Amino acid sequence: ATVPLMQGLIYSIMNQDDELSSLYATALFPQISQCRPSIFKRLKVHLLDASAIDFTRTENIIADLQQVYGCLGFTCDDVGSYMGIECKDPDRLPLAEYNPSMDVRDASKIDLDILQVKILTSLESYQSAKYLYLYGRNSPV
Repeated sequence: ATVPLMQGLIYSIMNQDDELSSLYATALFPQISQCRPSIFKRLKVHLLDASAIDFTRTENIIADLQQVYGCLGFTCDDVGSYMGIECKDPDRLPLAEYNPSMDVRDASKIDLDILQVKILTSLESYQSAKYLYLYGRNSPV
């Protein structure tokens, strides 16, 4: 269900629709905040906190959205491309400019599980935190 929301957000941004962009952003942002807090904060400033969206930053906003695809469980191929904006899956890029000899991308996502456990415990949702600790969500480690 997240892919159609992302497609709707990108479509509304590309068509410079303030109202729809805010609607789709509101639906997606709780999930994005669990993935990459720094990207969440930046997108929130541009899409929700501003009185009007600055559509001159569209390419930067789309690039930020693409950075969370993997954490949300989909790829560029799932979302598709819009109006000539090239999609670069972060899971296919080097890790901090390093190309490991083995595929360690799944293991590298353990920090997302740790972040989500921290969020759940701060909300006193200890049973959910325990479940996430035992079974993971982002990393199979």
